[in-house]
Amino acid sequence: MNRRIFELITFLSLFCFTLSSVFFDLRFLTDEDGIVEYLSVAFWMIGIIFAVRILLKSKSKKKIVPFVLLSVCFISLGEEISWGQRIFDLETPHLIAAANRQSELNFHNLYAFSGGSTWLNFFKTGEFDIYQIIDAQNLFRIGFIVFFILFPFIFNAKRGEYFLSMVGYYKPEKYFSILVGIYFAFSFLIRIGTNNSYLHSIQEIREMAYALLLGMYLCKYFYYTKQVKQ
Repeated sequence: MNRRIFELITFLSLFCFTLSSVFFDLRFLTDEDGIVEYLSVAFWMIGIIFAVRILLKSKSKKKIVPFVLLSVCFISLGEEISWGQRIFDLETPHLIAAANRQSELNFHNLYAFSGGSTWLNFFKTGEFDIYQIIDAQNLFRIGFIVFFILFPFIFNAKRGEYFLSMVGYYKPEKYFSILVGIYFAFSFLIRIGTNNSYLHSIQEIREMAYALLLGMYLCKYFYYTKQVKQ
């Protein structure tokens, strides 16, 4: 199968799966230790494997972006499984448990990094606070917008292309960036008017999408490194 067709089918499946969470109760798939969480772990692991292979093929100056992406994948994988807490039956330290929304051994559920995803409330009331920016979900949204939309735009300028190429940035195809932008706008907009009990499923599917799309990007990046000299 043509690679681009495969990617388009993957995006379409992701759109359909996310949309289905609005009409059906998918909590049996998105609850803790559910299929969606294990898929996220698998996609983060794929990202780690390709990031390592890219680093092994890259020159020193071009290792910066691959190393950052490797770090993102590794930390995200650790956070997804609460750094092995449930696997090894570890007890959450008291200080972390008291500051964690789920009393787990992770950082993204700390009160400082969760519960701030209130942009819908902002649009309704105009109320704003810093937690809307440092919320883990919003940090990922900002990161994806910068990486897949802003950077490709900057890459079109001669100096932008020189700088980003020097640090090892691989510009994704335009259709890929467009689909990433459409998906995240779509996943945000469908929350409007959605049954509150289904919002968690949308969030978990979106977290899986972060892992899937970054894994796809790193896979594309790796095969690009095989075609050109670094």
